[in-house]
Amino acid sequence: MKKLIITTLAIGVLSYAGSVYATPMTFDVNGSSGGSYVNLTDNSWLGGISANLADLGGMSDFTLNDNSSFTFDFFTFYVQPDADWGFGLGPFSVDANLSFASPEIDVAGQGDGFWFGLSGLFSAGVYNWDVNSFDYTLNGNHINISLLDGFTLTPGNSATITATVTNYGTEAEQGNPGAGTNTAPVPEPGTMLLLGAGLAGLVGVSRRRKKANPA
Repeated sequence: MKKLIITTLAIGVLSYAGSVYATPMTFDVNGSSGGSYVNLTDNSWLGGISANLADLGGMSDFTLNDNSSFTFDFFTFYVQPDADWGFGLGPFSVDANLSFASPEIDVAGQGDGFWFGLSGLFSAGVYNWDVNSFDYTLNGNHINISLLDGFTLTPGNSATITATVTNYGTEAEQGNPGAGTNTAPVPEPGTMLLLGAGLAGLVGVSRRRKKANPA
């Protein structure tokens, strides 16, 4: 019976120890066939603007350890100035979804913007998501996925919106995983020490009893 109790406590200590430290997370991004998309509504006054999804399905999986990030292209804006006037401008809106095959999550975002382009020389604009930062708790890790706001003056007639995935590790490691994150309770190091002390105490009591009552 004593051995069973000691074994059970030992397993508990090891399990708690494993839960304190976050595990690396591997991400597999879906392409258009897997649920990712970008839909742009063009309300330009002159010329036009469109958006094309990046080749997300052709991306390699990526793995993030604690406090590491990975940034990749989500979609690209393309502006087309009016052929007669040589420039273009106007408002637009976007509805987009970034889908992951692993872990199975979807990041859906909407936003509005305004663009200006001059004859293939440059493009500029302002674009803002309604919400551009999303928090998740996955396998004990606090994961944040953020979408780039806006696009700035660039050569040519295109600008790319990126997505950044960050693994902040566990609550115990980072202190506070951030507002709005539903984080499962993570055992603190003090709890582990108490369990370890209890386990050591049981072992000590068992040995003293054996010495007091030799077979």
